[in-house]
Amino acid sequence: MSAPQPVVPATADSEDDALAALAGEFVPCAVLEGRSLAYASAGLATLLHWRGSADRPAEFAALLGKADRRRLAGLLATAAAPFHETCALTRADGTEVTVALECVPARRSPRMRLVITVTDLSDWMRDHARLQRVAFRDALTGLASRALVYDRIEQAIAIGQRADQPVYVLLLDLDRFKPINDALGHAAGDAALRECAHRILQATRRVDTVGRLGGDEFVVLLGEADGPGDAARVAQRILDAFEAPIGAHGWRLGVSIGIAAHGPGAANVDQLLACADEAMYAVKAQGGGRYALAGGRPRSAMVAGLPWSDALQVGVAAIDAEHERLVAAVNRLAAALRAGAAREALERGLAELVGEVEHHFGTEEAHMRLHPYPGAAEHRAEHGRLLSVARSLLAHVDEQSTAIGVRYLADWLPRHIQTYDAELGRAVRR
Repeated sequence: MSAPQPVVPATADSEDDALAALAGEFVPCAVLEGRSLAYASAGLATLLHWRGSADRPAEFAALLGKADRRRLAGLLATAAAPFHETCALTRADGTEVTVALECVPARRSPRMRLVITVTDLSDWMRDHARLQRVAFRDALTGLASRALVYDRIEQAIAIGQRADQPVYVLLLDLDRFKPINDALGHAAGDAALRECAHRILQATRRVDTVGRLGGDEFVVLLGEADGPGDAARVAQRILDAFEAPIGAHGWRLGVSIGIAAHGPGAANVDQLLACADEAMYAVKAQGGGRYALAGGRPRSAMVAGLPWSDALQVGVAAIDAEHERLVAAVNRLAAALRAGAAREALERGLAELVGEVEHHFGTEEAHMRLHPYPGAAEHRAEHGRLLSVARSLLAHVDEQSTAIGVRYLADWLPRHIQTYDAELGRAVRR
């Protein structure tokens, strides 16, 4: 198959050969004299789907997409120094292609010409869009990812500070979600999360950003919120959206919502989310299904201890003894938080707790090796997830993050013992 021929004016003269040599024949390129398109290579004709001379305009500016024409037409006609631009060019069929232009003035006495090399960015744009989707969209729900949510909140805080406008976030945690995974499996749990994401999205406004932070935790950044009344109205619409049961099995999920506003106690993204998290956990402690507005920086006095009870025993002496030590370490750290202990004391208490957790998981996994059972792999995975959380807390110790971590551990430990550890206990006793 022969290569496409360059589309040239009917009045082309002997200078065309020199122009072709200057511009390059099969690379998409052009030569301008003022505003006129003096030469177009075969490569440019192919890129723009020209079938003949009739498709080629007299001026290069006519090829520019509408959004770029006003910006670039004058620059291309009068350029005296090399420059590069990204723009859209219009094909013969009316579609647009995004390209990079490398423009170099070249004097050919007595006229100045502009040599333009054109690079098709279509493949790059597709790859870039795909990477953007991967980086900024949650794979399961299609909502904004944690990275995108953090970026949007940072931007909102910066804009809000300049305009003296409030910034509100809602932190949401599903109520009664775990039984779906336990009873129906992870596929059903994923389907429920997608349905919940859809309901939250439908209950919010076009100016809001809805994201998933992980697990069954979601976040809403309010756009154009005038005050707490706007935040409360959005929160109530989300609560109303969860009135109907979820899926064919008719599960009734609720949602607990904490609302926080950017201010002195929440001066950055982490502090803002920590305040919302504190308010959300206060709702959880009261049974869920409501929203609460944070009153400022998280109040560590709200961190309760974890009472020891027979329900935290699995019938294996070594494991039960370590469970009791773990509960005691959680309670000591909670008491230090309530007493307003200094950071050094919190760091020591958290390091002690992480050490107890690591030692206990080692004991449990030794029993797993001696007494294999079907759920052991998932049990080990749970250990890995908890250790990741605990070590990240230890890497950044302050009152807020430690309070959140202790509350998380106090909630996680009983559930873990009564499910995964109970199964291990049955395997050991068989």
